[in-house]
Amino acid sequence: QSNNVTLDSADGPVQASAIVLSLNSPVIKEQVLHGEKTNLDFQGYSEESVRLFLQACYQGRLDMEKENMAHIHKISHTYQVYWITEAVLNDYRNRVKRCAETTYCFETALFLFKEAVSTFLVLKKRTFVDVFIQSFAGVPKIRKKFLKLYLKNLRKYSAEELKIAIELSGGRVDIVVNALANHILEFKKLDDNARGLLMNINFQFLESEHPQAYKATFDVLVGNRQKLEKGDLEMILGLRHGFCDWRYGG
Repeated sequence: QSNNVTLDSADGPVQASAIVLSLNSPVIKEQVLHGEKTNLDFQGYSEESVRLFLQACYQGRLDMEKENMAHIHKISHTYQVYWITEAVLNDYRNRVKRCAETTYCFETALFLFKEAVSTFLVLKKRTFVDVFIQSFAGVPKIRKKFLKLYLKNLRKYSAEELKIAIELSGGRVDIVVNALANHILEFKKLDDNARGLLMNINFQFLESEHPQAYKATFDVLVGNRQKLEKGDLEMILGLRHGFCDWRYGG
């Protein structure tokens, strides 16, 4: 098992056995045995992640810290090492379950949520997102606690993260609109994230299930109408008795 192939990571070269890698990955097998490549481009991954990937290939088992999950998952997905992909998913599922049911900590939950969003954006797969949403849906008090803290600063997050936060809220979309109302009160205008939330909230459901939150949201919007752009006012009028729906693929 001589180290006859080089994986060029973001932090430097890592030597490996072409035979071991080929036994695990049909993609690498095609590159090194049939394509006769001796250098593989792993520039998108840290040296630590590459070494953990190699260790798993050599030992047939996966040992990793949570900080390496996204990279290991992406490497194994890209190179079709599906037993590692499944091992990462199981590890993620166990971490989310523990966080939601026994050892809740906002920082840990936030990290796991961001990993789910990152996986969705990079690989276009909902697997981690679904695991997170399903696990937290079973503990509504913890879900509410997480969302209230998460949504305290809407400017920190991407539009994709906020869309998934709406989905996570389930029937408690009032938590989202309360955060939105506070955001508008603080900044006195609609920014891109506020617009995104408005366009992706089911206001018919909100009016039916949470009429107080529905009224309070539009009271804030109308109360600040002098400071809103014309296009924003038109959008708000359109949403007053309707809603825009959205759906993820993947």
